[in-house]
Amino acid sequence: MGRDSFGLPSFLILTTLASGAGEVAAVDGWHTNAGFTTQVIASDNINLQSKGGDSDVGVRLSPSVGVRRDTANNSLYFQYRLDYVDYFSNSAKDKFRHFLTANWNSELYPELLFLDVKANANQNLIFSFLPSGGDDFNNNRNTTQTFTYAISPYVRRHFKGYADLEVRYTFDQVLYSNNAARDSHSNALSFRLESGREFAVTPWSLRGDYKRLTYEDQGGGSDFGRDDKLKSTLAKIGYVVNRQWQPNLYVGYDNNDYATTKDDPKGVIYGAGVTWTPTPRTKVDVSYGHRYFGNNWYFDIRHRQRKGVLTASLTHEPTSSRDEILGQQTFQAEDSFGNVIVDPATGQPVTTDPGSPTLSNEVYILSAFKLGYDLKVGRRDTLGINGYYRLRDYEVTNRDERSSGVVARWSHDLAANTSADLRVGWGETKRELEDVNNTDWRVLLGVTHFLSQKSSVSFDLRHIERDSNTPQLSYTENRATLTLATRW
Repeated sequence: MGRDSFGLPSFLILTTLASGAGEVAAVDGWHTNAGFTTQVIASDNINLQSKGGDSDVGVRLSPSVGVRRDTANNSLYFQYRLDYVDYFSNSAKDKFRHFLTANWNSELYPELLFLDVKANANQNLIFSFLPSGGDDFNNNRNTTQTFTYAISPYVRRHFKGYADLEVRYTFDQVLYSNNAARDSHSNALSFRLESGREFAVTPWSLRGDYKRLTYEDQGGGSDFGRDDKLKSTLAKIGYVVNRQWQPNLYVGYDNNDYATTKDDPKGVIYGAGVTWTPTPRTKVDVSYGHRYFGNNWYFDIRHRQRKGVLTASLTHEPTSSRDEILGQQTFQAEDSFGNVIVDPATGQPVTTDPGSPTLSNEVYILSAFKLGYDLKVGRRDTLGINGYYRLRDYEVTNRDERSSGVVARWSHDLAANTSADLRVGWGETKRELEDVNNTDWRVLLGVTHFLSQKSSVSFDLRHIERDSNTPQLSYTENRATLTLATRW
């Protein structure tokens, strides 16, 4: 498994089944989209070399198709795009890339049996600290095709106003197009029991999770993570003081079994926190707790205004690069304001996450901070800022990774059919094992003109600059991109 000749057919079979399942629903109410994007891209450093980079021009051709359907018992979202890149001077490195997000949620038996199916295809970095242009255009071979899918049947039962029960089984698989990491699959069981309206003053919940993760033998490489087992239980209770304040207590136990050179990955979980809801549009959860890997703060903040949306979170969890990839969605159905994105696959290329992990077969403790704020100013301007900080503390090797960054965006409507975009980003990556410290700056300026309701032409200029304490990892790249996009 994991090679294009094996992983891709099985992946396409799964997504075909998922889309076909949605066709059982009524004929009316379907929303479809199809599009085609042509890009001409010129780069002055196609291989992202530190010195004497080669320039090249390429053409990216991207057909896309999408389907969405929402009923009382079924919800289907399917969006696929195929990229083909042809290089004028490097024809031997021409390549196809697949991008997909497919989600199907179904109520199989009323108020009892449900099924969730999802699949995703994307480009991911192989090594987070090596040169990256932010997408799949550069020829430095630091991206790999990833395919993921998950099938999850579950039972949900409502016990009048006393409790709600959910028992879920999930099977998932992660496939790669090369040997950067091993293909893997997992079997998971989860149990949730939450209080009903009869416990409005003292809400409580019980939770249990079990996952067995298996890495497939592909020859070579390490055995980190083979047949990892992650188990946890957690009980939580709160007390509603009033409509704004709710203190919470929780206690549980971790009982994990995976490769580690540190203390046993098991121990008591405990902590306390508070939920603050000053308005129906604002909710803040803050807690301080202990797990086997230490004491930590946790929080989740959500605030919505008529023209602004703020989100922020801080979490600490044992995870792996395959689990982070499994949680990705290449295409988003809605923007941060809840507006439907008609055709997310037409236009600019899919970008790789600069804070993504280096691919490995090892468990690590991920401490992740995320911040997002989007604001509409008047009728012409949209502002946005996204920030992140991720610390990956590996359980076997000492190749701990720290990545942080911030991206600011500004979109301005120049006229009825013309808009301009400015993006400025800063990022830093540190990796202890190789003593690597990279600092990146990215600037993009673009203009888009709508030729009709369904066709547009855009032109953008981009500059990337990396400064590293390892000289061969420093580089600059300048790009010019002309894009013609149409949908029907």
